[in-house]
Amino acid sequence: MLFHNRPLLSYAAAILAPLAATPIAFLVDMLLPGSNRSLVYLTALLIVAVATSIRPALLCAVTSFLAFDYFMSEPHFSLTELHRHNIPTIGFFLLLAAVTGHLTSRLRQQVMALQAREHINQAQIELSKQLLTAIHKKDVVNILCHILRDMGVCRRCFAVEVDRYGGIEFLTEPEMLTTADEKAIRSAAKTFMPAGKFTDERTDTGCYSVPLSDGRSIVAVIGMSFREDATPVEDKLNIVRLILHQTSLALGRTQLVADLQRERLEKEQELLRSALLSSVSHDLRTPLAAMIGATTSLLDLEESLDREQKHELLESVLQESQRLDRYIQNLLDMTRLGRADLELDRDWTAFEDMLSLVLKRVRPLLRGHTIQTEIEPDLPLLYVNAALIEQVMFNVLENAVKFSPDASPLTISVRRKNGSVIIDIADCGPGIPAQERERIFDMFYTVRRGDRHAAGTGLGLTITHGVVSAHGGTVEVLDGPDGVGTVMRITLPADEQQSLKGAGNAEDTGN
Repeated sequence: MLFHNRPLLSYAAAILAPLAATPIAFLVDMLLPGSNRSLVYLTALLIVAVATSIRPALLCAVTSFLAFDYFMSEPHFSLTELHRHNIPTIGFFLLLAAVTGHLTSRLRQQVMALQAREHINQAQIELSKQLLTAIHKKDVVNILCHILRDMGVCRRCFAVEVDRYGGIEFLTEPEMLTTADEKAIRSAAKTFMPAGKFTDERTDTGCYSVPLSDGRSIVAVIGMSFREDATPVEDKLNIVRLILHQTSLALGRTQLVADLQRERLEKEQELLRSALLSSVSHDLRTPLAAMIGATTSLLDLEESLDREQKHELLESVLQESQRLDRYIQNLLDMTRLGRADLELDRDWTAFEDMLSLVLKRVRPLLRGHTIQTEIEPDLPLLYVNAALIEQVMFNVLENAVKFSPDASPLTISVRRKNGSVIIDIADCGPGIPAQERERIFDMFYTVRRGDRHAAGTGLGLTITHGVVSAHGGTVEVLDGPDGVGTVMRITLPADEQQSLKGAGNAEDTGN
């Protein structure tokens, strides 16, 4: 056991052990005259037999007998006469060496089998742990190949996906493949095997191609080359079968999770579609009805209407058209956010420039409201999509105007704090209950205000939250000053050093 896989050391020990036992035998003979000195050599033989294998043990038996006869039997230091009574000694030595060596070999094989089984069990446990965190097919096959390489079973291991046209795409690190390897991979990709089953095709390069299924279809082909050692190939294939069975179950689980997620997404899309149709049927019909009514009055009563009445009807058409345009713009923005393809074409922008454009857009909606601004001087430039941030502030101001008492003031205060720019938009409305402050950012959700206020589409604040989050900022709902009204706080990140660089680059471009 001590000299396992070290044949030279095993045979050296078989020769040196009897020589080392000789002085001990002389010492025993001096201390205990008449004792059986062959027991010393027998002890050395047992040690060698246990530490090595049967062949070195037999060599040690012969060497021990020769050393015993040469040094311990008379005439000493001579092999010219082999005493008749010493002949059973060598037979006993050889028998003991054979039996002990055989038992040691069997014990070694059992220990090696137990160690191999323990190694496999540990690999399976590690595989199970890692597969629990795997979500996608690519993660699963990468974990599989990593475990097979770490176990020492495979010299190389990779995973590929074969499309309907026979194209090969690597799911792990790319490998160099021969024409025979590619042919075997394409052949394996057409051989469906249920989860837990196994088939393989070996090429002349020693590469095995194994189809990996999730129980319903082949999801990948595993290519592997075994290490060259004493372990039979069939034993290695049995290990791979165990690992592949476990991986197939994990693939089935990931596929089930993907199916559930797809089903949930389809249900959410159906709910969104229903809510969108309901919202469109109401919020598009209302301004269209007002526009149709005003236009019909202009056509039918043109001669009986004075200039002021015509102007009032035309103004109504314009306002409802603008309302319809804002609603359609919100729908488009919400569609982009829902598809997660909202591209942020950012640039360095001064907050004052964006605010001036927002105030100009919101002015026709004020109807007696006044807007007070409190802006901290020397604000840093913001690296944002200016059009989207303008839409965010417009949506918040439109809500504030809609739900505030007539002629009440609105306040916009802007300051910097801890590397961010904080924008507070305060109104004097009835406020938003604490239990509804999280839900107001949900799509199509509107807070009920009674009959005084018309319900909105429920998209403005959803778009606000999505755009600000895409910029790395936050939106909060706070109580207004002295508990009156509501404060919508928008926080946007601002890097003052980068802002200065951006301003410098802008000046260079301008020059």
